[in-house]
Order: sequence, then structure tokens, then C-alpha cells
Amino acid sequence: MGHVIRKFGSPPSPAHPFSPHPNQPQRHPPNVGVGLCSKKVAGMCVLVGSIAWAVRKHSRAKRHAQKAERIDSEFVPEHQALELQDFMKGNVLRDLVGACIYTGIGMPAWHMLPVFLNLKMAADPALPGLSDANLPMATTAIFVGWMLGATFLERALEIFDKKQLMVLHMVGLLLLNLAILTLPHLTAGNFVVFTALRFVQGLLMNITGLLKIYVTEQMPPGRGNQVLVLLSIIYSLVTIFMSWSCGGLTLMMDWRLEAFLWCTMPMVIGLVVAFPNWWAIVQSLPVAISKKLQEKALRVASQGNSA
Repeated sequence: MGHVIRKFGSPPSPAHPFSPHPNQPQRHPPNVGVGLCSKKVAGMCVLVGSIAWAVRKHSRAKRHAQKAERIDSEFVPEHQALELQDFMKGNVLRDLVGACIYTGIGMPAWHMLPVFLNLKMAADPALPGLSDANLPMATTAIFVGWMLGATFLERALEIFDKKQLMVLHMVGLLLLNLAILTLPHLTAGNFVVFTALRFVQGLLMNITGLLKIYVTEQMPPGRGNQVLVLLSIIYSLVTIFMSWSCGGLTLMMDWRLEAFLWCTMPMVIGLVVAFPNWWAIVQSLPVAISKKLQEKALRVASQGNSA
């Protein structure tokens, strides 16, 4: 009995320092806390990684959608496909080649060559009326005519269409260049006559802006800006070559032959290539003028009847 009492009545063994006690909060050993923290950190890392992956996936899908939309917007619709077929047949290609010739090759001479030819014309013994002192004034007449011609351009567009005005300016420049090559020698370099010729040249220089508008409208949609860049590059290259040749390659050439090669030849080729029916267009100019006059007369008559 005493043995039993001693066995069961002996004081209890000291509790384990980490054993739970009903009156104390449950505690964990240090290694267990570290493990729980590691699990929490790992879970947060997984969560952050999942969020980042989802964001990256969404942004990638958005980029693909934008790219697909851009491709769809750039896809050639049916009417543009027909215009591309016309390009392959040669209709638009003809306009492009003609524009490269008369714009990129022909126009630099009309803009820059008068400055280079002044030196040769002043040294020409057959032109006593032209000298280094008055030729810059004649060159200024080009820009005066250019300015005045711009004021009539809007009115001209009401009478003629752009194709008619293009042909009118090109044929006018060809006739003008013929006069520049002949009249100075026929008039012994008369300053007034030569200045008048350059003033008319300025009036016809409004073709510079007109041809850019015309060429842009003739190209397939979305290609106009590319054509303008191409024409600017060709224009710059031809201007560089012309400036170099005037001081070297054609330095000893007669100024009339030089003006013919630079101003006349490209304009003739460009006119024939871009406007094979140019003579029919020239013949339509008086018809356009008479039609405009008839419309004006009918408008005045209607206003008189209403009054």
C-alpha cells in the first residue's frame, strides 16, 4: 500500500520546458518558429511571383493585341488593292517616274541654275547689257514673280484642275527656257527684256508646291509621304551634282547648252512620261476657261433675275 502510495503519491516530474500548460499560452521551440517564418516568406514570394507573372502575361497579351490591330489597320483593303494593281499596270508608276524626272531632276535647275549662270552670262561678250552689277537684280525678279504668282494660284485652281495646271506650267517653262536661250543674244543682253523673262519664270515657279500636291494625290493611300521623301532625296542629290558640275565638269561649257541640258531635257522627258496625252490637255485649257466664263455669266444673269 505504501509502495503504491509512494508510486502514485510521488511528486510529479518537472514538466518539459516546451510542453503545453493549461494556464499558459502554447509555445514553440525556436526552430519551429523559424520554419513557420520561412514558410510564410516562401508563400509571399510565390504570391508576388504569381502576380508579376500575371501582369507580364497581361502586358504581353496587350502588346500582341496592339500589334494585331496595327497589322489589321495596315492591311490593304479592296479599293487600295485595286490601286496597287493599277500601280503594277503602270498607271501610278508612270506618274511616279515622271514626277522623279521633272521634280527631282528638272526643278533644281530652275531654282539654282540662274545663280550659277550669272557668272557665265556676265562674262559673255555677246551680252554687253548684262553684268555682275545688274544680274542679281534680274535674279530677284524670279522671287518677286513667284510671290505674285502665288496670289493667283487659288483663282487658277477654280478654273483648271491640277493636271491642267501642271501641264500649263511645264509647257510654259519649256517655252520660257527657249526664250531665255535666244532673246538675250538677239537683244544684245537687254536688261529689261532679261528681267522680264526671269519675272515670268517666277510666275511659273508655283509649280513647285502644285506638283507635290498632285503627285501625293496620284499615289496609293499611305504612300504619298514616302514619295515626297523620295523626291526630296533625289532633289538634294541632283542639286549637289549640279553645283559640283557647274564648277568643274561644265565650267567651260556654253551657258546656253548648259541651260538646255539642265532645264529643258528633264522637263520634256518628265512631261512625256507623266502626261502622254499632254497635247490633249493643252487643248482642253481654252474649254475650261470658256466653261468658267459661261458659269459666271449664268450666275450674274440669275442674280439679275432675282433682283
